[in-house]
Amino acid sequence: MARVHGLPRFLLMRRKGSELKLQRLCIGSFRHRSAGICSPPRFAAVVLGALACLAAPVWAAATFYVDVNNPNANDSGPGTEAIPYRSIHTAARIRGGPGTTIEVKPGTYREQVTVEKSGTAAQPFVIRALGTPVILEGSDDFGTALWAQGPGSSWVAASLDSAPHQVFADGARLVATPAPAVSMANGTYRFIEGEGLYVNVGGNPGNHAAKIGRRTHGFRLSGDSYVTIQGFQVTRTEDHGIYILDSAQHITIRNNVVTFPAAHGISMQDGNDFIIEGNIVSDCADHGINLLSGVTASTIQDNESFRNARVFERAASGIQVFASSNNLFQRNRVHDNEDTGIEYVTGSNNNVSLQNISWNNGDHGFDHIQSTGTLQIGDVAYGNMNDGISVEGGSTGTHNYDCISVNNGLTTGRFDVFVDPASTTGYESNFNLIWNANGQNPIKFSNVQYASLAAYAVATGHEVDSFQSDPRFVNPATGDFHIRSGSKAIDSAISSIAGWPLKDASGHSRVNDPVAPNTGVGPVTFADRGALEFVREGTVGVGDLVASQISLGPAYPNPARSSVAFTLQLSRPSRVDWYVTDVLGRIVYEQAQSLLAGNNQIRWSTVNANGTVVPAGIYLVRVDANGESLARRFAVVH
Repeated sequence: MARVHGLPRFLLMRRKGSELKLQRLCIGSFRHRSAGICSPPRFAAVVLGALACLAAPVWAAATFYVDVNNPNANDSGPGTEAIPYRSIHTAARIRGGPGTTIEVKPGTYREQVTVEKSGTAAQPFVIRALGTPVILEGSDDFGTALWAQGPGSSWVAASLDSAPHQVFADGARLVATPAPAVSMANGTYRFIEGEGLYVNVGGNPGNHAAKIGRRTHGFRLSGDSYVTIQGFQVTRTEDHGIYILDSAQHITIRNNVVTFPAAHGISMQDGNDFIIEGNIVSDCADHGINLLSGVTASTIQDNESFRNARVFERAASGIQVFASSNNLFQRNRVHDNEDTGIEYVTGSNNNVSLQNISWNNGDHGFDHIQSTGTLQIGDVAYGNMNDGISVEGGSTGTHNYDCISVNNGLTTGRFDVFVDPASTTGYESNFNLIWNANGQNPIKFSNVQYASLAAYAVATGHEVDSFQSDPRFVNPATGDFHIRSGSKAIDSAISSIAGWPLKDASGHSRVNDPVAPNTGVGPVTFADRGALEFVREGTVGVGDLVASQISLGPAYPNPARSSVAFTLQLSRPSRVDWYVTDVLGRIVYEQAQSLLAGNNQIRWSTVNANGTVVPAGIYLVRVDANGESLARRFAVVH
């Protein structure tokens, strides 16, 4: 073979997908590089580099950095902490793959991250927020210079050449209107082709923090596997906030905050083995978390989904499960949604629902429609507009145990439990607590209403060990569904059901209350009904055998703006040390107090030790008392 400067004349490397392949180059006579072929010295350098690629991958698995605020950042650099990438999407595209971690430093990133690489089971591909807040912003700011006075009270941005799905002013989502610009109501917008975007907010929208939707998603994962997305704030996207589709598998979405998407907050379509955990999802224009067809073998846990609404029709739920079977939903908190808290619809079969709490929703707490074989254990439905637990449309084989459903449908004449005639086959329900404060009929079964559980049990054989009694929640108005002393839910659960959770929704062990009789059935006769275990001084948990003498309620409100509060239950007067940390574990605020036995409130004004308001992001409050330590995760938004 002829050689040029000692090199074979066929050599060049080309990349196709993730593979490196040899490409033959017929050199012939060397021409000027402007004709398309390098000079001999430059060609030799290219070939040597190509040969080096044979011995090692182009990008080795490692940690790379993205920092939009770093003046040295650029998208063609090495991705080190000193010279990071500016774009998350670019870093993920170039460096992504098995064993790679992309660390993203705080800042606002106006981009959609489309994940194009996968990891492996042993070496997942991780994209992680490093600090707080790391914001994927779906909108663009429109300042005063981009607006001109329009007809009437409207203002027009003529530079906008396509219709946005969302427009915001003063932090609120505006309403689209078909009205002429001259007569638009305050708080509305309209796009007219060839003219631009008209907005009426009582003045130049640029003075009202106008934001115009521009990017479709925050993260989009199509057909990927073994990828983790963690710790981001995704806001104001034109479609779903985080979107997983095309038979992706082994995807983890953890500890993200998703707000104000024009569709679902977190949406999955086809695929298996997803873990969706610890996310806060709110103010979606559709369902908060959505399993849309073909999602199996996945776990949806420890999320909070609330205040989701389509506005013009009652349709948006906290979590909707559509044609998706054999999944686990546990310890989720869903509330103040336009429609149902958690709904299983249209062939969502054999799902398991454990210790979820659903309250103050515009339809049902839990809804089963044309979905069979659902197992509910320890779920709580409180104060929902219609039924607490609704089983309809041929949802046969539904089983409910250790659930609490109270005060549902009080203003609509509905029920704590409703089972239609088509869903009675294979239905089982027992060891629950069902009650209405106003004495309203709590149950409708196969078109018959029952005023008492006793009458219902005699007629149907269901709920023979259930109670019709006030569960004595600590403070349901603030989302605290711990039970107080004297509740019949204490020490009365059934623990022999397959899949029964050994710990409660807060991670507490089951404890034996020395006052309440042990009327439970199964290996743990002193477990409690509902999602949260009652704790009294001197009790010992089964499972970890650690004394549990404190209980910490959830953050309220969550997300917080100017302040956040927690209910702390103590078994005896105690010194309490509590502190707030960011996601990196750095303490931003701490305090020591002496508190009395019983329920106490600790409150944080979202400021650090210097009195400066902390940035928006994810935080943890940790409480140390009586030798125990408990924590709650929550979000701060501004």
